[in-house]
Amino acid sequence: MNRAERRQKERQGITAQDLKKFERDIGVAATRFAVEGYTIAVAAVLFDKQGMPKEEARKLLDQVAELFDSIMTDYATLEDWKKVLNEEYDFVLDTDVKKGEK
Repeated sequence: MNRAERRQKERQGITAQDLKKFERDIGVAATRFAVEGYTIAVAAVLFDKQGMPKEEARKLLDQVAELFDSIMTDYATLEDWKKVLNEEYDFVLDTDVKKGEK
């Protein structure tokens, strides 16, 4: 948002602090949506495509959630885990989010 748009919003009673909170809230909502969507997709693949029993799928998803929490709390970074996957398992995960963009 440019300066003129910010001033117009302030005249409407919306402060810069309000806008920052709004942006932060949208970011949180987008992150939650992405995490929930990916978790649902993984669960669906485990059940539908892999035929995994419910107990095993729950255990796996709990382990994923625990690892995700360690990443979110900066105990381990995404880069740390990319390196582990590459060096210890010879697995390179293509996570370039701009790949499909033109």
